[in-house]
Amino acid sequence: MEPIKRRLQTISVEYNMVFGNNDIENVKKFQLDGIAFDENITNWFADCDPCQFTIPWIVEDLELFRFDTLIDRQIGYRWSMSMEKNDVWDSHWLVIGQSSGDPVFFNSQTKKIYGALHGTGSWQPVLLAENMKEFILLLYCWLTSLSKYDYGVYNQDYMIKKELLQEFKRRIVKFKLNTVLVDNLLKLA
Repeated sequence: MEPIKRRLQTISVEYNMVFGNNDIENVKKFQLDGIAFDENITNWFADCDPCQFTIPWIVEDLELFRFDTLIDRQIGYRWSMSMEKNDVWDSHWLVIGQSSGDPVFFNSQTKKIYGALHGTGSWQPVLLAENMKEFILLLYCWLTSLSKYDYGVYNQDYMIKKELLQEFKRRIVKFKLNTVLVDNLLKLA
């Protein structure tokens, strides 16, 4: 776990954030419709709360939610605006972030992190990471790749910069992550 904290602290300096303000025991007690966190996601919320992350993403920024807003942030996914249970939302999914309304969620059954496109009539999960630790590494690879190109995602033709994607893939390989994750991210763009 220590390497992740070092990487997060590196990112925190860049974004001027403070980590570790939440009591891990409070996070461990979190239950929502029977969803319980695994160790990696528990540590994420314990170490990062009360920070809400906004990360430059492909189309719009990726927003990762604060622990204290998780229940409210399920509206539109797990529940309708009138707080009725959404029958097409899997009960094992917990939204932990979003980009343009597209959810990023933790699956309490598989312990994996997924994304999905909204507005398609059904939720088709796209694997983003095998676990929270891998998701953090993926974000680290994205941010360090993006910083190399002054946070510019698109070229003059409004296409994602080829050299940015190459750098991102290079970093993913360096950390021994699955390069399919890059393709999965692009499916959500």
